[in-house]
Amino acid sequence: MSHNLAIFASGSGSTAARLITDLAETFSELRPILLICNNKSSKVFERVDELNSKFDLNIKTECINAIRFPFTDEEKASSGSLSIGAAEEILNVLKENNIDHITLLGYMKKLSSKIIDLYADNILNTHPGLLPDTKGLWGINTQKFVLENNHKFAGQTLHKVAYEYDEGEIIAENKIKVLSTYTPEILFEKVQEIEKDNIAKDVANYFLQSR
Repeated sequence: MSHNLAIFASGSGSTAARLITDLAETFSELRPILLICNNKSSKVFERVDELNSKFDLNIKTECINAIRFPFTDEEKASSGSLSIGAAEEILNVLKENNIDHITLLGYMKKLSSKIIDLYADNILNTHPGLLPDTKGLWGINTQKFVLENNHKFAGQTLHKVAYEYDEGEIIAENKIKVLSTYTPEILFEKVQEIEKDNIAKDVANYFLQSR
């Protein structure tokens, strides 16, 4: 039995590309069939096209953002939120593609309560820090915080998505020891490496083996 996966991304898509690659090579029961991104200039679209050809996949891509679905006058626009129109479009696209599971990989928008309620325990998010200490942080700011506060370990957390940022149940953690020679840039790169090395295994273990 195959499981249909949707990937949400905002950045360059390097982690998404690694997830797709490792799933295709090792965990083929979990099939990424849809990618949703809010940034039309993201390199993730190019990466998915390349992987579709390489592995004979058919991952559909959708750019859904406030440019296509603007905030109405009645809505309170926010850089971190989705407009009602964008949230509804995402929901429609997920249903049309019979999506079973969702993984957020650096997706910078807050999902609507309707999406969270519908998918409940079937949405996971990767966070570039160890929770709860780095709750609410993102990107290299997470690693600056770790170094400024002299944490002994840094790492990546995979957790369920809840109504508030970084509050869902932790599914997996991958840690590295923080060395005194590390800069935020070096630590950020190290954390990205362990994230990519483990993302497919951790996602697949949860969606395929623990359900």
